[in-house]
Amino acid sequence: MRWLNLVFLVGLAWLTPSPVAAQSFFPSWQLLSPRDTPAAQIDGCMTAGPAGGAYFVSGLAPTADGTYESPHELWEFADRGWRKIADGTPKCHCGGAAYDPIDGVLLVMWFNDADEPTEYLWDGASWHEHVLPDVALKGPPRLTWDSEATTFVMYGPSGGSPECVDGPDDLFNTWRRTDDGWTMLDEECSHNAGSLDGVYFDPVAADIRGVNYSDGLSAWELADGSWRLLANYDGLSLDRHDVVCTNTGAFDPSLRLWAAYSKFHDLDASDSRTRVTTLAVFDGEWSEVQAAVHPRAQYAASMTGLPQDHGILFYGGYRNPDDTVGDTTYPYETWLLHLRRTETAHGCCATTGGAHRLSPPAVLLALLALVGIRRRRSVR
Repeated sequence: MRWLNLVFLVGLAWLTPSPVAAQSFFPSWQLLSPRDTPAAQIDGCMTAGPAGGAYFVSGLAPTADGTYESPHELWEFADRGWRKIADGTPKCHCGGAAYDPIDGVLLVMWFNDADEPTEYLWDGASWHEHVLPDVALKGPPRLTWDSEATTFVMYGPSGGSPECVDGPDDLFNTWRRTDDGWTMLDEECSHNAGSLDGVYFDPVAADIRGVNYSDGLSAWELADGSWRLLANYDGLSLDRHDVVCTNTGAFDPSLRLWAAYSKFHDLDASDSRTRVTTLAVFDGEWSEVQAAVHPRAQYAASMTGLPQDHGILFYGGYRNPDDTVGDTTYPYETWLLHLRRTETAHGCCATTGGAHRLSPPAVLLALLALVGIRRRRSVR
């Protein structure tokens, strides 16, 4: 009977949840092998497309003489495969792209050959180009589709007016697309959230949010025409290397999170320049997520949420593991990322690999109970 008591109490302790530290997400990277793919390239624009798929607009592809050229192509990703649907497309190196699911229109925002802000609209059959002389855009724009307002929202650096004290490198504005063009939502001489690396629409919060990878990681929310800080994390900062554009990030609508994959500086390491290739995930707070299997590219890849597969699509980029001249490679690989939450609540009741852990307080209570049983029997 004594052994039965022991087995019962230890079993009870085994079933008691234990607060253990665990990675908040379990990442699963899957390397796809489509028959056709876009050319190896960097900084292309990728966004959601029709029927839960994705669009990819060419960035820059390396040439034999060490320079870069745009292939000027538009590709569609659907059913785990790529299909080229147009040549002669606008170059989207450092540009922004977003998709209107109501009218089935793809919008690309960048500069034309005369260095004028220009929007390019793909209606499924052809491109339509509109120069925007009244939009004071001075650098890489960030675009998203606002499902609440059913229109496009753009964020980017602006020159402001001559009355602005600060220069264009310090000023950032937010625009919303209307039937009459683009309307500025904030004050002309605005700092706002600084140089955001991505913007997205959160369908549950029904607002626009932005992320920044410089000087740590930060997340912002657009409310009433101005941006407010939601969360920041000082442990990582993007290693920009030769990268000017940072399209390497995407919103996963199924999990309501933003994930960025690149090489980062580990600011908590003893050497402040320690580099790690990792996922930085924001779902209300920032976390770093490691995976044993992951893409070879370290910089300047393209990502977008893929509702069709409830994950995130990743393509292109380059790697230079030791920052060595002539050691740069361009893996034209297509990956699919799925993230799974590993905890139902932060800091509580996590399990590792599906195995329970003994809770130290529960074990102690079981032993004390066993001692009490033995004492009562000795008294008898």
